[in-house]
Amino acid sequence: HAGEMLRLTKGMDRAKYAIAFVAAATDTTSEAKFRASPEALTGEWYRIPRAREVHQSWISTIRSSAVALASSARLVASLRPHLVIANGPGTCVPVCFAARLFGARLVFCESWCRVRDLSLTGKLVYPIANRFIVHWACLTSRYPRAEHIAAFSPPDS
Repeated sequence: HAGEMLRLTKGMDRAKYAIAFVAAATDTTSEAKFRASPEALTGEWYRIPRAREVHQSWISTIRSSAVALASSARLVASLRPHLVIANGPGTCVPVCFAARLFGARLVFCESWCRVRDLSLTGKLVYPIANRFIVHWACLTSRYPRAEHIAAFSPPDS
């Protein structure tokens, strides 16, 4: 997902925006990937607990999701963003809900690999997103509020 976010933010005016990045506390690669890219936006990095780890039982997800939502709400309340751009990892779900709770606009960009259906993250965020971007035109027939933006799509989509 870090590579996708790098591509999505490539043309943004770095001087115009105060950027904050949010990653899971257990994410060991995203920040390094951004720092290694000369085209990456610069900004502060923040860590939040994951709502659910891979292979975590669904019942234990209730507690970890509540912890992640509380952490995200504290972060969003302190940063007060006007806009949140999210692109797919499950870590973004509590951030997206907290952002909407505090009045921020939300743009969600579904993962490139979601060709026939939305990810679980996409399905959870779809109802609350101000704009919902997909990379494959066929998804707009199943999700009417989804927008296919060709400039974001891989070749031959």
